[in-house]
Amino acid sequence: MMKKTGEMQGIKVVSPQVMRQIDRAAIEEFEIPGSLLMARAGQAVAEAVLDFYGREIPGRAVVLAGKGNNGGDALVAARHLHAAGWSERVFLFSRRSELSAAAADALAELEETGTPVEEAGAVGRREMTAALAAAELAVDGIFGTGFRGKMRGAAAEVVEDLISVDTPVVAIDIPSGVDGDSGEVSGPAVRAALTVTMGLPKPGLFRGEGLECAGRTLVIADLGFPPEVVARAPSRLGVINPTEVAGLFPPRPLLSHKNDFGHLLLLAGSVGMSGAAVLAARASLRAGVGLVTVGTPASVASQVATALPEAMVRPLPESAAGTLRSGAWERLAASRLRPTALAIGPGLGSDPESGKLVQELVADYPGPAVFDADALNHLASAPARLAAASGPRVLTPHPGEMVRLLGGRKFSRSEREEVARAFSAEHRVVLVLKGAGTLVASPSGRLLVNLSGNPGLATAGSGDVLTGMIGAFLAGGMEPFNAAAAAVHLHGLAADLAACRQPEASLIASDIVSTLPRALSSLGVT
Repeated sequence: MMKKTGEMQGIKVVSPQVMRQIDRAAIEEFEIPGSLLMARAGQAVAEAVLDFYGREIPGRAVVLAGKGNNGGDALVAARHLHAAGWSERVFLFSRRSELSAAAADALAELEETGTPVEEAGAVGRREMTAALAAAELAVDGIFGTGFRGKMRGAAAEVVEDLISVDTPVVAIDIPSGVDGDSGEVSGPAVRAALTVTMGLPKPGLFRGEGLECAGRTLVIADLGFPPEVVARAPSRLGVINPTEVAGLFPPRPLLSHKNDFGHLLLLAGSVGMSGAAVLAARASLRAGVGLVTVGTPASVASQVATALPEAMVRPLPESAAGTLRSGAWERLAASRLRPTALAIGPGLGSDPESGKLVQELVADYPGPAVFDADALNHLASAPARLAAASGPRVLTPHPGEMVRLLGGRKFSRSEREEVARAFSAEHRVVLVLKGAGTLVASPSGRLLVNLSGNPGLATAGSGDVLTGMIGAFLAGGMEPFNAAAAAVHLHGLAADLAACRQPEASLIASDIVSTLPRALSSLGVT
């Protein structure tokens, strides 16, 4: 049995302006010295570098420091790297007189170690490029989250050179050249391998080109801001918190029965697409559901049953095209089947008969249900029916399916958050808008972004696996928004773990299912 709780809060994402207010409140109201916050930030960056590159064999780093707090963080990080045995070249993209008091102190402490700090304007571009090419790693502390517009001068040149030499970059707070609010890039911008963001993540890390510039890994550095200051900070977006996800799975009681963990009815598959039903059903079982019944066209039922002996398979009436047809639910209801949740869509097919079944179920099925794939395309003709549904509904469109649900209205990546939030509120559904940085929206207005996963998820059947997982969590009694967010995070985490053993390019949907137990274990789920 899964833990019932309110909607997950996530980790707040705040604008650069709000982050500055948090910073100011910590310093002025709680008398936390700005130099202490900078010291914690710089140490967090150094720790991330050591974790990224390795602690056993020190390497060569180029540290790029601007005149703002990011530059001060970079100088502190350089001092810690020096202590860890790294050799460094540190370039300052400002005059020393332009540094803040805290950054000037950080510079003095770094120079006391014997590490020379060179003003970038006095170093030729060719020499700078050679230094970057010879380094194992670069630390980007040129600009922070307050950056706007287009980078110019020596900073623009070094960023262009960073891209050309392909040296891995650890960015401080946000890659230089990326707008901290919109994620827009108007000129050269750092392409980081890893970003260490301070205190709380910023919207520009997930919007526009910011998501790609920030790299595969985002570290959120805890600087020790007072909880009450963070609690009152306004935020319209959050990041799925793995700790909250883990808390949704309490230990299973010793005296347990399969019915304690839910019964999922999966309506899926058609002639030529029975594999979608198998993937979704297997994923639901690996996600912990007690029982799964697969309702599938009679002509493919034996294929599903052979591939998945752990599931119950119900052959159902089918259309001439080999898809489920209207009346299938009545057949199941008459057999006194009592599922605790429904999943419908994987491999369902585009036949109008299946469309009638989807329209019936979206309105009449009394329990929680997740709609995916072909079920979404059938819903696109009458999305207004969603608001009158008899139970909670979760929809999981990819961008193309979302366009169809919107009646053909296209939207840009920068509009994803508002599109997800508005559709969820209007139709009273939990919406999972898939893609890099998958969004999970609640009718209450809550919106979370997911950070797990990799491009290997862009493979046939990956969405079927996610549907099975959401269905399993719904069947087990998890609140719909939490079920969607937990499944999205674990789905991505399983793909990340699978990619540790094989190239992302060779990842297939079955690999995600196979690695799901490891993903659950990594969160401490028993």
